[in-house]
Amino acid sequence: MGQKELLSSAPIASKEDTQQSGYLEKLGRFNKWKSRWFVLRDGVLFRYNNKGGEQIGKFPLYKAELSEYRPEKLDGRCFQLRDSKQLQTLILRAKDVEEMHHWL
Repeated sequence: MGQKELLSSAPIASKEDTQQSGYLEKLGRFNKWKSRWFVLRDGVLFRYNNKGGEQIGKFPLYKAELSEYRPEKLDGRCFQLRDSKQLQTLILRAKDVEEMHHWL
């Protein structure tokens, strides 16, 4: 998996500023976890292959549902987001529980 960036957050000076960014793992096809760079900005969670890479997805958080995701074998560091119409679900895993709470 390689070395990961530490999550960071900073005071927001303008709407263009990033509220939070860092690596999380996303549960994808065939139940495989893939490390992705995420940026939370202006109520939208943007997904990139890696830091500085091309944007490959976005998830609007307005009226989204956030819940813990606890399959049998995982240790409480996962969470899921569902859009307001229940059409899209994003399941994410942090490096540890502390990092997960940082994102929540």
